[in-house]
Amino acid sequence: MRLKSLFCAGCALFCIAPLCVAARPALSLKATEPLSAFTLDCPPNIELTVAAGTEWHGFIYVKLYDLLSEVSTVDYLSADSALQREVTQKYSPKVPFGVYGLDCALVDKRGQIPVEGAGIRLTFAYAPAADPHQLPDDWPINAHVTFEDPPLPGFKWYRYFSSWAEDNPAKGQYDWSRLDTVFARIRTIGGRLLIANDTTPAWTASGRPVTRPWVKNCTAYPPDDMNDFRAYEDALLGRYDDKAGTIGGLEGWNEANTPDRWMGTPEQLVSMAKILREEVTASRTRVQRPSPAQVVGIAVSSGDAQDYVHGVIKAGILPCLDVISGHWYEEMLSYDRATPINSLPLHVDLLAKPMHEAGFFLRIWNTESGISSVPRENGRIVSQDELNRRASALPAFDPKRPWLLDGTRWRDLSERRAAASFVAGTALLMSLGVEKTFVYSMPDEGWILDGAPSLSWVALGVFGDQLRTADFHVVVPVQADVQGGDPAVRALAFRFGAANQPGVIVAWSYLQDVTVGRPKLWQPWLKPQQVKFTVNASEVGIINLYGREKKRLPVLNHSIVVPVGEEPVYLRELP
Repeated sequence: MRLKSLFCAGCALFCIAPLCVAARPALSLKATEPLSAFTLDCPPNIELTVAAGTEWHGFIYVKLYDLLSEVSTVDYLSADSALQREVTQKYSPKVPFGVYGLDCALVDKRGQIPVEGAGIRLTFAYAPAADPHQLPDDWPINAHVTFEDPPLPGFKWYRYFSSWAEDNPAKGQYDWSRLDTVFARIRTIGGRLLIANDTTPAWTASGRPVTRPWVKNCTAYPPDDMNDFRAYEDALLGRYDDKAGTIGGLEGWNEANTPDRWMGTPEQLVSMAKILREEVTASRTRVQRPSPAQVVGIAVSSGDAQDYVHGVIKAGILPCLDVISGHWYEEMLSYDRATPINSLPLHVDLLAKPMHEAGFFLRIWNTESGISSVPRENGRIVSQDELNRRASALPAFDPKRPWLLDGTRWRDLSERRAAASFVAGTALLMSLGVEKTFVYSMPDEGWILDGAPSLSWVALGVFGDQLRTADFHVVVPVQADVQGGDPAVRALAFRFGAANQPGVIVAWSYLQDVTVGRPKLWQPWLKPQQVKFTVNASEVGIINLYGREKKRLPVLNHSIVVPVGEEPVYLRELP
């Protein structure tokens, strides 16, 4: 079936280990989806295999732990083994969306609990994430992709760092091995690939120091001859540009406002952007695709970089671009324009205001966005309140700078706060005119935990599932008033959908603090507050962040009161 494409093909093998109990066969677990990421099209399905080689009769003990409800269920599956035949059991639990830990072991009889350490574990995630074939090209929720891991469902566009220094190690020589693999994966699933770069091969910049140790033989300086860059882009598009438009865009220098990535001038950046524009235009004619790949640029990092943005705009980069791009990290937790430096509205203004003043109205994309969360402990989520307690107990804790841990690094975030902030931040960005957000889906960012996608992927999957039923191009604010009189507690709500059609409202509460320009990492977890909404419908369906809790409520006099906390909820207008 085409819709399942890559996501329902192949298997992922996890947690293979022999039991520690003598005279019993080995047990292995295999998830039928890459990264143990299951969807509505491919629901949870685990294969438990008892190896051949030992004559044994008994059961497979299966303990399923729900990370959200913190409830476990136990089942026993019949299992035998023989000298010449392995036995495989299918385990397909009917579970709500979420992340689950699965502990399995061999036991002799029902009701028996295995000895600690005698089993194996698998973590899997389940979300209503759509196959890219089902999503439109202007889909707002997108992600990074790595060479090591396949692209996850739920996204249409995938951003990949294809380093010029690695692709082009010597003049006229190219190594496309990694990009070949990534490109094939994206093309197979019907996705779009945004290729980003932030390295110059050392051979193109004579006498320049190597400044990026994580990429070999590269420099942050521009090439001595821009024709070397042109030759690289010509070779790249000549190899990959196709009529289907799999190469959706080329993004100019990544975070050139940081000196470890760029040591050239704004004018040299503009020269490279002009080359990108010329190359994608020529490639469109060559392959006869309906429209050229998008030229994306500026790619400013998080934080305040006004001088850089104004500098490249003044140098003339905007006529070369289709899209102006920025990166949002800690700002994803900061919703108030009054928060200095690090807030979502201000970071959008950082791009939008000088662009508009220059007479341009390009689309704005958030091409890199990350919210790191801490690892789980013993397979369980560490709560934000517990993380805050630990931080305040540190000897070096400074109450005047509560956003730091040990005075040197950002405070820790829980997995649930990260998931909530990804959804809230993306919704607010859409309301501010940012068309796409790319999630920086790297394992070290807390996106992949224990070998499976984290709650952030599940929450964004539910968000996307809600947006698919409304016109997500139309976003308007909704009046939301917190009841109870605490001035520090605020609420935000936005309606997605055409005015004459049922829409969906995304709403959340937060603690306002505009005294410092830092992400709100240190704040206590905000539990649901009573919030009054103005709604133009007679009835709404209330759905929580993970799509588990659903109920219908009547709307009286165009208003309704709903408990809403830090985790966003959805108010779906019912016809």
